[in-house]
Amino acid sequence: MTLSIPPSIQCQTEAACRLITRVTGDTLRAIHLYGSAVAGGLKPNSDIDLLVTICQPLTEAQRATLMQELLALSSPPGASAEKRALEVTVVLYSQLVPWCFPPSREMQFGEWLREDICQGIYEPAQQDWDMVLLITQILETSIPLKGETRGTAVHASPCGAVAEGLALSPRPLAIHGRCAGR
Repeated sequence: MTLSIPPSIQCQTEAACRLITRVTGDTLRAIHLYGSAVAGGLKPNSDIDLLVTICQPLTEAQRATLMQELLALSSPPGASAEKRALEVTVVLYSQLVPWCFPPSREMQFGEWLREDICQGIYEPAQQDWDMVLLITQILETSIPLKGETRGTAVHASPCGAVAEGLALSPRPLAIHGRCAGR
């Protein structure tokens, strides 16, 4: 089955990819669309989930530029008929291959961070148990928007890591994977 970007988010997704490509430059390895946009259908308040894989850590200037400029491309859920909320997670390729547990994310943008971002407060790179679940989702159902396909840009997380990530994740997440043991 060939997956395609829902037409209702095509322009916003392309704008986010252009921004990410411009800011990350040669360090960009891949951008993947995942989540409800490809797995189960967009609901009125669904966000657009993007995983960005890079080869080098972000500089503080890159982090600030991404965070500030993503604000203009994103909108709080239900606040705009033209724009959806964006959730952009940036990870270093070296966190994925070879698999590191617990994985770290380089950056995360989401509407829940809007107030901090507006004040110039950006989370640093940090360990994130949710990355295990996110990677599982990417491998199950995602669309490569830029760069490598999911099989080459992202390798499978060990089944034990998925179970541990589920147990340690601060927010519940329904996944459809073989490793969840459910």
